Amino acid sequence: MTMKNHIPGINKHYLFLTFLFTMLHVNISNAIDLSLPGAFPETAIWSGPYNTSSSLPLGKWNMIAAGRIYSLHIESVVGNAVTGKINSGNFTNGFWDNTAGIGKLTFLRELPTITQEFTAYLFPYDSKDPKYRLAGTFGNISIGTESGWYATKPREQK
Repeated sequence: MTMKNHIPGINKHYLFLTFLFTMLHVNISNAIDLSLPGAFPETAIWSGPYNTSSSLPLGKWNMIAAGRIYSLHIESVVGNAVTGKINSGNFTNGFWDNTAGIGKLTFLRELPTITQEFTAYLFPYDSKDPKYRLAGTFGNISIGTESGWYATKPREQK
């Protein structure tokens, strides 16, 4: 007689998902290291209060776009006009819109064969949150493809 790798009447996918949920649920507050790139602040999982920034934080941001790592540099914001670069290439048509109370950044990145349009929103943050966060989408304007991007920048703790 051979041993089967399942329990009669129980779907193995159900067992795996139950196990996974149990492992993730147990002590989740102790399992999150806020210093890791992309880690969620504890206030995103539990309670706030949240603060919003009316201005786009300047300086170097660590960026991941479609699985690739970049440096995003926000150099200046004058009125709504934003200047900066991704790695060594300047972006164009940068625009910061905070009229709805949540900041929205848009800009174009022009490469030799394509133009990409980036859009992202600045996350609200808790006073204990060590990072600013931007998340959004970008795509090739001419063919309409779209991917996601995410960027973080250390916040000064008060």
